[in-house]
Amino acid sequence: VGQAGIEMAWEPLLRGADGGIQVEVNSTGQAIREFERVEPKPGDALYLTIDTRLQQVTEQALYEVVQGLLDENNYYAGEAAAVVLDPRSGAILAMASIPSYDPNTLRLDFPDLVKDPRRPLVNKAIEEHYPVGSTFKMVTALAALQEGLITTGERVYCGGTVTRYGATKSCYRRTAHGSLNIFQALQKSCNIFFYEMGLRVGIDTLAHYSRELGFGNPVGLTDIFGEKKGIVASREYKSSLYTDPWYPAETMDAAIGQSFHSITPLQLANYVAIIAGKGTHYRPYLVQKVVDSEGSIKMIAEPELLHFVELDDANWEIIRQAMSLVTMPGGTGARLADFPIRVAGKTGTAQVVGKDGSIPSHSLFVAFAPLEDPEIALAVFVKHGESGGSTSIPVARRILEAYFHITEEQ
Repeated sequence: VGQAGIEMAWEPLLRGADGGIQVEVNSTGQAIREFERVEPKPGDALYLTIDTRLQQVTEQALYEVVQGLLDENNYYAGEAAAVVLDPRSGAILAMASIPSYDPNTLRLDFPDLVKDPRRPLVNKAIEEHYPVGSTFKMVTALAALQEGLITTGERVYCGGTVTRYGATKSCYRRTAHGSLNIFQALQKSCNIFFYEMGLRVGIDTLAHYSRELGFGNPVGLTDIFGEKKGIVASREYKSSLYTDPWYPAETMDAAIGQSFHSITPLQLANYVAIIAGKGTHYRPYLVQKVVDSEGSIKMIAEPELLHFVELDDANWEIIRQAMSLVTMPGGTGARLADFPIRVAGKTGTAQVVGKDGSIPSHSLFVAFAPLEDPEIALAVFVKHGESGGSTSIPVARRILEAYFHITEEQ
């Protein structure tokens, strides 16, 4: 029954059992007596957590933004993914990967699909991991707050560039933000502030908090196969590749989501769901219930708390409030400033270097809403989509509008 995805993972239940008849035949092959008859048993039915309307909107929004990039002659573009979760349970409301394929014609289309350089057979929401960019900055902020290395009253000066340990690093487009507290730093996505926080925290502590928040390990999805674990920037990971020691300048990179960090879109959505739930990491799941051929319910999924990230409640609240400023006027996510429901978010732009130098950055955006009582957490990734504010936020907005039934007039 199942060739890929959920159908493959749940094949034993979906297939059912074949029937048959055992008979005695004569010399000419004609049945003359029936010994045993076994009736075929239909397979079970799966009911998913996927919201069909939300799934359609997510897929269409991703498709349109990717097509728009290609129409603008961004030949590096062509891939994207998004995941939408209920942070109160881990239920996956939408999961989209672009490009995709029609499962009904998979056998016929397979030769062309395997040749496509954009790899439509790969579920990019779980089977690929990508640079995380500035969406990582909540990890650095939480680590600094929890370790007592920053307070909400302290300010760090940003002059656009900073030189530490022989390395000169800059804010995006070398913008000088002036003196910033932690709320303003996250709102403006100030690299200089987070370079300083990274050096205070140190790479070992930063790696610890990264793992606590879901980086570097599968998030626990068992309803489909193929989930990758991603990478946490750490001394251990670097030593597996190189003989050089870890340098402080690399900690600065790691603190803003660069360096070796790599994460799947599902992990990214799970990460923001943990923040939305102030530390609750529920197992993400796709199958809501299993019903047999007679209509009896064999299984109903219940939320499963896999892990609780024990941080001070005040620190969770600081980060949540700072993320809400991102989507207000003056924030990097100000395209959502007029949204009728308060959204907490974070943009990300992951720089990419190719063989011929810099190529278009990856675009990311994470969000949860409503701010005070989150019902939805999401992550959007657009490969080579440039800035998160211009490419990923429009996708996220359409998802949020669909979920909250917001019309253009509103």
